[in-house]
Amino acid sequence: MSITPNNGGNNPNASVPSGYLKSVFYTQDGTPVAVSLQIKHLQVNAGQWQALELSYTATERGYLQVFAANESDQTVFFDDMVVEHTPQLIVQENHYYPFGMNLSGVEKQGRPEHRYQYNGKEKQEAFGLNWLDYGARFYDAQLGRWHSIDPLAEKYLFVSPYVYVVNNPLKFIDPNGKEIEKGSQKEWDKQKKKIAARRSELQKKIEKLKAKAEKKGWSKKKLARKIGNRQERISRLSSTLTIMDGLESSKQTYALEKTTDELGETKLDPNTKNIVIKFGVTSNFVHEVTHAGHFEKGEVGFSAKTGKPVLHDVFDEADAYQAQFAYSPSSVSQLSSTHTANSFKKITASWVQGIITSNNKQPYKPGGSANTAGVRLSINSTRDDLIKALPRYKDMLMKYPANTNILRFLKGTYYKK
Repeated sequence: MSITPNNGGNNPNASVPSGYLKSVFYTQDGTPVAVSLQIKHLQVNAGQWQALELSYTATERGYLQVFAANESDQTVFFDDMVVEHTPQLIVQENHYYPFGMNLSGVEKQGRPEHRYQYNGKEKQEAFGLNWLDYGARFYDAQLGRWHSIDPLAEKYLFVSPYVYVVNNPLKFIDPNGKEIEKGSQKEWDKQKKKIAARRSELQKKIEKLKAKAEKKGWSKKKLARKIGNRQERISRLSSTLTIMDGLESSKQTYALEKTTDELGETKLDPNTKNIVIKFGVTSNFVHEVTHAGHFEKGEVGFSAKTGKPVLHDVFDEADAYQAQFAYSPSSVSQLSSTHTANSFKKITASWVQGIITSNNKQPYKPGGSANTAGVRLSINSTRDDLIKALPRYKDMLMKYPANTNILRFLKGTYYKK
């Protein structure tokens, strides 16, 4: 900014003009923020120039008013007026469709933009391509396809060399554009290791108690009381690990998904036909893996249309909660129900139906959101079993022979064949 005297001369004795630069910040509703009021006055005589600068850091959304003024009789010229806005560096948030295309409507743009996004790969936006650089080749997340042949195509003769992770991004990842890796395997191995460690911990405790009993001459009754339910917990944990081994060797594809929901979930992805195990902590993982085992044994199925469980009964839930109790007794005993489930025997079908969640819901009661039957069902159940589960349909079901398989009535059920 510069000041020029009205007579064009240089009078060192002239008074300082009353010119100034001022800024005021207003919130989004138009309220001025008192601490934001800033003013910079001229401090030079007429005929001289001075740069006036102000800066303000906004801590909330709003508007900044900036203006220059002269309240004296002397002529003051303000020029080179510039207002610069430096955006705050914000954290970038990205969301994706399963094959990696950005969900632009819900993302938070970073400043500067972070280009390493889906699977940590750099996004190439030149010429409007929006391809991801995987190193060996470029990937188009909008198509879910590569634009060049897999360098290791002979390793995957069963699939097109242009297909991304054998059309299964829920289970697999491609770290470099050449090879396919199991996306859930790392988390799966982590949970399996925790379960095995808990079993070893319980076994060591029993061995210590036995050594102490021998040293102090405890009776068998006292030793049994000290050991408590540890042996039964070990047996159930071993069963869980056996189930996991079976899932690993199954032709059915399983995928893991973390959730913050109070209850986990095991469901079918109608598009990929993968069974998704949703869980929060390890005790919840044990519970849901048990349900995956139920599917392998034909005790439950899923709606091919919605992915929700069918043939799901309270006895399946009691079994899953017993498996969960084996890993973490407190995660089950703290649940609100008809009574406190502080032992395996107390985890019954009626206890399951009485469970009340933190939002005061009873998902397992008849008509509850979990849609659990009150009688045992499986893919081998018959007409009479379905009548017991759904007595209101008795008249309609009685038209069919007693040995009619339940799947005749539950068309569109995805089950283990």
